[in-house]
Amino acid sequence: MIGLLIFFVDKIRRRLQAQIRTISEQLQTISMQRDEIERLANHDQLTRLPTIRLSRDRAVMAMNNAKRADKKSAILFLDLDEFKAINDGSGHDAGDHVLIDVASRLAYVLRDSDIACRVGRDEFLIVLGVVECRDDIANVCERLINAIGKSVEFEGSEMSIGVSIAAALFPEPSQTFDTLRSKADSVVYDVKKAGKNNFIIAV
Repeated sequence: MIGLLIFFVDKIRRRLQAQIRTISEQLQTISMQRDEIERLANHDQLTRLPTIRLSRDRAVMAMNNAKRADKKSAILFLDLDEFKAINDGSGHDAGDHVLIDVASRLAYVLRDSDIACRVGRDEFLIVLGVVECRDDIANVCERLINAIGKSVEFEGSEMSIGVSIAAALFPEPSQTFDTLRSKADSVVYDVKKAGKNNFIIAV
């Protein structure tokens, strides 16, 4: 009788353990799915760069850190030059290849404390964490122009592209992420008009 009782107790224990394992696996799957949904919501699917939503949060943190350190922060608005010609002439696959390549070049130039995101078809936004002065920003802009300006290979052909950059500083001339972004966005057209493939630091 005791042996039969032990048998049933052991059977119930093993069944409970199996159910606990199943529930644990289901919870892990749900957690992974939630993480993937969050990643997709916060990152551009083509370039894998953060979206503007995620970058805004990180930008506010960078600006607060700069303010506490009595330093500067900056937002750079990048608009690729001649991208439409590549996209129209060589096709969307070529255009996508260029965008992915540009994203990797941004990562090569920027520091870990900087943030790059894609905000339009051929537009990118960069948040520079803490910078000492305007010369630091100018140096980053020049490095970005040189890096992006290198030819891009696609299916045996080389494509040339440039970039127009406008920078807005924190805490001047604006105080919030949105006003900084708006300032840089408007100034980048001045770069385009002046001949492209260059930069302007807003005053």
